[in-house]
Amino acid sequence: MGFWSSLGQYFAFTRQETLAIAFLTVALLVGEAVRWYRESARPEAPTMDYAAVDSEFIARSRAGPAAPPEGAGSTRGIPSQPMLAPSSLNINSATLEELIALPGIGPVTAARIIAYRNECGPFESVEDLLAVSGVGPKKLARIRGYLRIE
Repeated sequence: MGFWSSLGQYFAFTRQETLAIAFLTVALLVGEAVRWYRESARPEAPTMDYAAVDSEFIARSRAGPAAPPEGAGSTRGIPSQPMLAPSSLNINSATLEELIALPGIGPVTAARIIAYRNECGPFESVEDLLAVSGVGPKKLARIRGYLRIE
């Protein structure tokens, strides 16, 4: 008499119930063996040593706020923009870099302004910028004081 048949007789299981219990037990053991194998074959994740970063953070924190190097962005991750004087930028001859210096105008919008100017000719008024995709009334209000038409 085998283990499974004696177990079935002890708990009063039928032959099919005993076979089902045996199948489930073997499946459980095989599943656990596969899980153990996968975990043992997986390389260990590298551990990060944050000591150097932490010591630099502590040193900078103790030093207090510092001005960014010339030409670099601000310490808060916002790129610094050159200061523009009122009515200093001729919209019909402005370069990409000059347009990017306007508040709220990024490289994509600046390129769109230049493309529109090249396709449709020079702007006749500052309000003509509203025809450029990406320039709406609010953005135009922000940059209007820096622009002039020549």
